Amino acid sequence: MENEEVPEFFQERDLFGLEKPKVNLSENENIPNSEHADISQEDVIYASLGSRTVAYLIDSLILYFPVVLLDIVVWGSEYTRSDHQLGRIVVGLLVWSLYYGVMESSSGQATFGKKFLGLKVTDENGGRLTFKNAALRYIYVLFVIIPFCIGVWVMYKDEKTQGWHDKMVGALVIRKK
Repeated sequence: MENEEVPEFFQERDLFGLEKPKVNLSENENIPNSEHADISQEDVIYASLGSRTVAYLIDSLILYFPVVLLDIVVWGSEYTRSDHQLGRIVVGLLVWSLYYGVMESSSGQATFGKKFLGLKVTDENGGRLTFKNAALRYIYVLFVIIPFCIGVWVMYKDEKTQGWHDKMVGALVIRKK
């Protein structure tokens, strides 16, 4: 396996030209690998911030129109009025939380954006997140980006590229070879 050539897709840099995190495994280290997971330690590559950002942008495009349509259904043609702003935020938060909760706790363990990029979200043992943890993970993202995105930028220094929102629910975002 050491002499195999790495496919172009798994080169050393992500979509933004940033270096991908490297996984150094020791024999005793417990990386996502459980009876519930279909991955082995040799197959784990932690998803980079760049690939996770692109997945989020894809999900944003997918959810934009359904959220706007729901806003129009709930508030009519005047849905953009400022007195509907709080309601629109609540509706958006519910839709996005449901989307992430359902998709990341499903058997696919990924949103459409993550699936497109070959990523999936696991718990620390390689199993599926619960719906509650997957939905909370999205809500926590909102809080970790408030202080200048510090909770997201810590992924660059983290060995497993976990943001604060990942650590809060014990999640990993990985790419399978």
